[in-house]
Amino acid sequence: MALIIRINVIVIILCLIISAGRPALADDNDINFYKEKKTGWWWYQDPKPEIKNNEEEKFNLKPVKIMPSITGIPDETLWDLHPDQFQELLLELQKKAVQNPTESTMADYTRMLDMARRKSVVFANASMLYVQQHPEYDVAAADPITTPGRVATTKQTAQDIEDKINWATGNYGIIYFYSPECQYCEAQTPILKYFVDKYKWEIQPYDTKTDSKVAEAFNVTVTPTILIVGRKNGEYLIVSSGVISLPDMEERIYRGIRLLEGETSVENYSTYDYQKGGALDPRSIFKNK
Repeated sequence: MALIIRINVIVIILCLIISAGRPALADDNDINFYKEKKTGWWWYQDPKPEIKNNEEEKFNLKPVKIMPSITGIPDETLWDLHPDQFQELLLELQKKAVQNPTESTMADYTRMLDMARRKSVVFANASMLYVQQHPEYDVAAADPITTPGRVATTKQTAQDIEDKINWATGNYGIIYFYSPECQYCEAQTPILKYFVDKYKWEIQPYDTKTDSKVAEAFNVTVTPTILIVGRKNGEYLIVSSGVISLPDMEERIYRGIRLLEGETSVENYSTYDYQKGGALDPRSIFKNK
């Protein structure tokens, strides 16, 4: 009996030894890990190239709309088409003529193109007559293009500018930033002097090198720079940075005065006094209603 027990114990010990020497049963992932232990779990591999299907490489073209000839369509029908329909038909006939430039396709396209030209003439005539009967929409009335009209406009504009600048004498002054080494300043200085002599304005020049703090206060980095300053509240406006001619300087100073005086705004900054309420005054449309 003791011998049997001893044999059983020996068998159990042998089984334990054999079990310990073998790896435990693993699932599929663990098996793959042991098979690819040199690669590791997170080793990057380029994806396998996609196998292209020759069928997919073929052109995926949309079905073409076959446009029939318009030979049998009356002119009245084409004339009364909605603009969207007219445009679509004209474009399709153009494509058809480009693809197959025969006498018949060119005839259809040319016919539609001529129809479009005639309708544009009608539209232009109707617009011309309407504007002629409603002067508030006529830009030519406020800014004529004829030679006599241009001469009169030039005189009126010049007079308007001079009157406003003369009115501002004593109420506004000029600050002039220059540099002795600046060749552009040499060209600007005599022009500015002529303006001052003409309108009797006071001018305060500043050398940007010796008066650098003043230039920084006005954020001036370019010479020559001209500013106008109001005496009442000290508001200022940059007239120009760089060389500017006398007519341009007068026009900008004129507009700047009106803006600082509240007579105009950004919306109608370029509108002259005599153009108020006309077609060139953007907000006059609200006053006319």
